[in-house]
Order: sequence, then C-alpha cells, then structure tokens
Amino acid sequence: MRRFKNILTYVNLSLDEHPALERGVRLARHNNANLTAMTVIEEYPAQAHALLRSIHLEDALETIERENREQLERIVQPIRDAGLAVETVVAHGSTFIEVIRAALQRQHDLVIKTVSSEGVFHRTFFGSIDMHLLRKCPTPLWLIKPGEPEAFRQILVPLDPNMEDAVKHDLGIDLLTLATSLVEMDSAELMIVHAWRAYEEGKLKKYMESKQFEEYLHKWGQEASKRVWNFVSSFGREFKPTSIHLVQGEPGEVIPKFAKDHNVDLLVTGTLGRLGQHGMFIGDTAERILGRLECSVLAVKPAGFVSPVH
Repeated sequence: MRRFKNILTYVNLSLDEHPALERGVRLARHNNANLTAMTVIEEYPAQAHALLRSIHLEDALETIERENREQLERIVQPIRDAGLAVETVVAHGSTFIEVIRAALQRQHDLVIKTVSSEGVFHRTFFGSIDMHLLRKCPTPLWLIKPGEPEAFRQILVPLDPNMEDAVKHDLGIDLLTLATSLVEMDSAELMIVHAWRAYEEGKLKKYMESKQFEEYLHKWGQEASKRVWNFVSSFGREFKPTSIHLVQGEPGEVIPKFAKDHNVDLLVTGTLGRLGQHGMFIGDTAERILGRLECSVLAVKPAGFVSPVH
C-alpha cells in the first residue's frame, strides 16, 4: 500500500468549503503524514502600487496580505485544535507556478486542490489552473470535486497494459497501487477499464466481408482481454472478474462516458505523454479524457517526468 507522507493542500480562500483540505486531513491522519496548507496571493501589478500611493492608501496591500494570512490561519485552527499539526504557507505569484515550486522545494509527495471550474462558459470541468497543474506538476495531483462525499464509493483506473514498455508498465503498477490503497481506506469499489480499438478498423471494414470483420474485432477484443488479465495478474493481487471492464472505442470518448454511466467518484489515471524538452508532457489521450471528465481525479506522472517549472 502506498502511503503519502508529506502532503500539500492548496486552499482557495474565496471558497466557503474546502474539500481538498478535508481530504488532506483524512490522509494525513491515516498515513501519519505531514500536512501543509498553502494559499497564493496574486502578484500586485505595478499600477496598483502607483495608484494606491497617489491616493495615500499604500498600506492597503499590506492589509490585504495580512487578512489573507489570518484567514488561512482561521481555516486550519480547528484542525490543529483537533490534534493534527498543520503548517501554513502564503506565497506570491501565479498560483500553479507557486504550488509546483512549493512541491519541489519542500519535497511534497502529493498535491491536493479543490477543482476550480471557471463557470458555465468554461469548455472543461477543470479550470485553467487545474489544467496547468495536470500538465506540469511533477508529484501526484489530486483534484477534488466540490460536493464529493467524504469517502469515495466508486474508484476507476484506466489501464493501457503494455508488458514490454517499462515506463507504461511501471506507471500502471503505480496506478493500481494507489487505487487499491484508496479502495481499502474508503471501503470503495474498484473498477479497472481498458479501452481498445482494433488496428485500422475503420479502413479495414471496407475490404472485409461482414462476418470477416466481426471475427477480426472479436479476436482483437480477446487479445485485449488477455493483455489486461496478464497485466493485473503481475500486480500480485487477485481482482474480481466484475472489476475488469473492456470497452471498445477511443479512450478519450469512452472512458469519460464509462465514468459518468457508472457514477464514478474518483478517476486514478496516468498522464503519460511524449518525451520533450522538459521531460514527459501530458499525452493527447490523457488530455482528451481529462477534458471530458466530471469527477475528481488523481493524476500521476511517470518516472522521469521533469516539470518545466523550477
């Protein structure tokens, strides 16, 4: 079982409730871990300093900062009163950059944040800060949907089993390790899904008889099932047959639909992408899946990922 030991929770002071902090507290108690609550004050533009100075209100910015620090302290004080030590951090700058810098500098092994959807006109469930963190945060990132129950009930892991690719194999094992740990902690149901498509099925269909094409798809599906079971067997733990789901189609479309149809509370997924200048970037498939999700997500980078934020 994987246990996080140094947890960083971002607290959005504009929210009335803080489910990410609540989850961080629960994990810290369960794992006997260190917990840090962090907020970020956006940098003040130069014009603000000049304007406030011109009307003799230059102390206003310091007052705002002090109020933010005091508000964060008020939020965490009941947690401290209940016996859990919580460190607080207030940073200045761009939220996603400062969160990543804190995770790197303080060697956090998990970042938790409440989803900051940017309104009904935003094209995805996750806000821009969330997407920046999903793409660039080197540690596991847990984005908590507001209104989620204290304990998750349905946890979904999408798998792309590849026994020959060491990076994909190790990432898949990491995902199963995390998911099974959370299943045990929350007494949840685990679902493993593999989305498959036969090679060039759209084009090959034109050159095959109907029966031939059906046989082609059937055999490809059998092979996909075999690969999944070989992979989960290598994990060293038995899974119920009803826990494994194979769905045919493009992962970016069928996995979010599967999650919605099965009332999934949490998706535990990898963000394996291409090798670029700063290491592994988030992959197109992961981007499409995350862009269509409407549930909490725990996203894990593969070994070797290097964040572009330093």
